Amino acid sequence: MNNTITIKVNDETKAKMIDFYDYAKIEVNNPYIEFAAKTDDVRINIYKSNKVVFQGKDAINESKIWETLSWEYNDEHIGSDEVGTGDFFGPMIVTAVYLNEENIKKVSDLGVQDSKNLTDDKILKIVPQLLEFIPYSLLIMDNEKYNEMNQKGYNMNNLKAQLHNHAINTLRKKIKKDVKAVIDQFCLPQTYYKYLLGNPKIADNLVFTTKAESKSPSVAVASMISRYRFLLKYEEMNEKYKTTFPKGAGHHVDEFGKEFIKKHGVEELRKVAKLNFENLKNILTNKLL
Repeated sequence: MNNTITIKVNDETKAKMIDFYDYAKIEVNNPYIEFAAKTDDVRINIYKSNKVVFQGKDAINESKIWETLSWEYNDEHIGSDEVGTGDFFGPMIVTAVYLNEENIKKVSDLGVQDSKNLTDDKILKIVPQLLEFIPYSLLIMDNEKYNEMNQKGYNMNNLKAQLHNHAINTLRKKIKKDVKAVIDQFCLPQTYYKYLLGNPKIADNLVFTTKAESKSPSVAVASMISRYRFLLKYEEMNEKYKTTFPKGAGHHVDEFGKEFIKKHGVEELRKVAKLNFENLKNILTNKLL
């Protein structure tokens, strides 16, 4: 059976792969492919964009050789990420995860990667296995609390900073280690720390980087755990209101919101939605909260 596996690597790992597969190098007429090789069981295409495609019956095993190396952060560290910030319905969830070198290898073997590339079914299957051995700290801000804080002047990024800071401090206390923490950057570092002024304990030794899920296995796992709990929360909402809440913040959400109000009333919307989103204006028309 032939398989196709695609991974993303950094420049250092790409150079190691080109050197490693030099014995099996083949010529290809594709301007986007930097290097190609073919062994008895797998074909490897290494693209200039740092994407690597493995094709063949041994593609899965061959790709796993390089998955751990493809992480930019391979030493022990904490990663923190959030979900729910772009969804009108549902809570905001932040998770901080600690991984050492041994667990980085274990999570790679389980298929951990950028959660944006994983289906909900895959998340629901993998995460329970991760929770059995990974130290983490998870915080859920429900919609009522979110709306209360927003009315007090806290914007989305401010709330994210508060939750990340608390999750990282809690996890460091749990593991009794002050290891560095990687955060998927959502604002300038100086703005992040400004949001936290007045907090009794502001976590330091932080690394802010964009696209952190593809660079840090800890951030990737944190994103997966957050999304897992987000999916479970959605199921709880669906069960409570006997419906299926839409994700995102598009026009389909507006239409659903109007029907929700007809059935449950405007006040109930406070419990399930983020009221500072533009969707609220589209849903309420002339009604006022």
